[in-house]
Amino acid sequence: MAVGPPARTTDKVLEESQLTGELRLSGRGLKEMPGMVPPFPYEDLLVADLSKNRLSEIPPGLVENGRSLEELDVHHNCIRGIPERIHQLRNLTILNLSRNQLTFLPPALCALPRLEVLIVSYNKLVSLPEEIGQLTHLTELDSRCNEINQLPVTLKRLESLVSLSLRRNSLQRLPDDIHCLLGLRVLDVAENQIKALPLQLRLMSSLEKLIVTCNPLEFPPATVCARGRLHIYKFLEIKAVRGEQEERHRRGASDELELRSARPPPVGGNDVRTPQPRAPAPPPVPVPTPAPVPVTPAGPESRTSIVSQRGSHAPPKHEAAAYSGYEPDRSSQVVMRRFEPARSASGLNHTPSSRHYGLGTKPSGVPSSGTSSGYSSSSSQQGAAGGYTSPPSQQGATGGYTSPPSHQGATGGYSSPPGHQGASGGYSSPPSHQSASSGYSSSSGHQAGLSAREKEAIERLRQNIEGRLHVSLPDDLRSALGDGVVLCHLANHVRPRAVSSIHVPSPAVPKLNEAKCRRNLQNFLEACRRIGVEEEHLCAPTDVNQLHTLPRISITVDRLLRFAAQPPQQLQSNV
Repeated sequence: MAVGPPARTTDKVLEESQLTGELRLSGRGLKEMPGMVPPFPYEDLLVADLSKNRLSEIPPGLVENGRSLEELDVHHNCIRGIPERIHQLRNLTILNLSRNQLTFLPPALCALPRLEVLIVSYNKLVSLPEEIGQLTHLTELDSRCNEINQLPVTLKRLESLVSLSLRRNSLQRLPDDIHCLLGLRVLDVAENQIKALPLQLRLMSSLEKLIVTCNPLEFPPATVCARGRLHIYKFLEIKAVRGEQEERHRRGASDELELRSARPPPVGGNDVRTPQPRAPAPPPVPVPTPAPVPVTPAGPESRTSIVSQRGSHAPPKHEAAAYSGYEPDRSSQVVMRRFEPARSASGLNHTPSSRHYGLGTKPSGVPSSGTSSGYSSSSSQQGAAGGYTSPPSQQGATGGYTSPPSHQGATGGYSSPPGHQGASGGYSSPPSHQSASSGYSSSSGHQAGLSAREKEAIERLRQNIEGRLHVSLPDDLRSALGDGVVLCHLANHVRPRAVSSIHVPSPAVPKLNEAKCRRNLQNFLEACRRIGVEEEHLCAPTDVNQLHTLPRISITVDRLLRFAAQPPQQLQSNV
């Protein structure tokens, strides 16, 4: 068995340290420093390693005379306190006090001007001293496995700190100003009692390693913290933005209240916020209602009787002469249309001329069967000034008498023949339909202003789609074809799988957005190209939005259906 070199004695180590400046007495079970005659010169020491012994304090001679000491390692001893004169080690840069029995750190320890590394892990520390902010050159602080429950406020002054380890303590929260540690790269706060991380943590852009495991975290949730630092920062950023928006809204509401309260009172000295009693409202002025005017059927005899009854209301001779040879022109139509809203709003269904000259009178040379309410009636029905059509042999809208067919209208003074415009420029409906007061036929309200050929093309488009897909389309084809779903199904009917993907509404989203509707229409046109429809017969995606462009879609559908197997009846009809 080989025998190693004999261990150097303590005296030999002390002698060599005087030459090298390094005193290494680790693991020798020393309870105190050995005495020497003459005393050991501590002034020349640079490094002192007294770890793994049974020292109860730092040697007093080393503290008093080690002015040149740079590194002091006394870990794994039984030290229970640090002397107040430790601030005399002004050149000390590394101090290792771990695995001792320290319960507090004296403020004198924070007076070391050049200290860069402080290791106080595995002790019984309850807190860090408030003066720790004086260690402006400190780059590493290791205080793991203690009982620290709160960090000092002055911790943010450690501008040179690079690594901070607080693992296995009793911390419940991190300070909000921890982001002031601009140079921090490693932060270890695992195995504590932290429930929430501060929002300011996301501002630590220099942080490279963040360890928050084994904490009862609720903000952010543990699932977010398990993903790493970037996910934690993103969560905190989202919460911070929402909080700023809520604060801005709350601040704006409070500012508005302050402005209202600071608003000066009016000139009279009354406070705006105290309502003043209002003056009583004047009594309503009674409006005289005109007496009803009896109306009799039109005719020469009744015309004479009405004029004789009115007496003073008979028209002057020069006005009566002005009606002779009267023909309706564009200017008169405009004037009459301007007065129609006032008549309908006031409930009077007669024109000024009928009020002064009688409903039975009409100037010579004026055609019959016309209206003045913005539309014209059929040849067998009379137009009403109130906005509805009265059947034959019924009472008129204004006179309360029976107007026979092909006589003058109730209010216009003359009537226009069917199929032409009335006296006020309204739209003429065919004889088979009732006229509406809005200016177009009620049965073709969605196709107003279209020509007969366009209406025929739209109706053919409706028949083609309903016959092929066995569906019932609404009156307004724009709403049915606007999303492109029906057209895509029609292309798949002609050639299966022509449109492979169709965006359809769902119960959660009952209406497609504009992008999906446009995509369906583009897929339909692309399928038409692949099937064989010529380019000049293809419509545009925007043609479904306008009523007058629906015939273009009808042309595209007609060309598309030529490539499908048509039923025999439809083939005969096309021929």
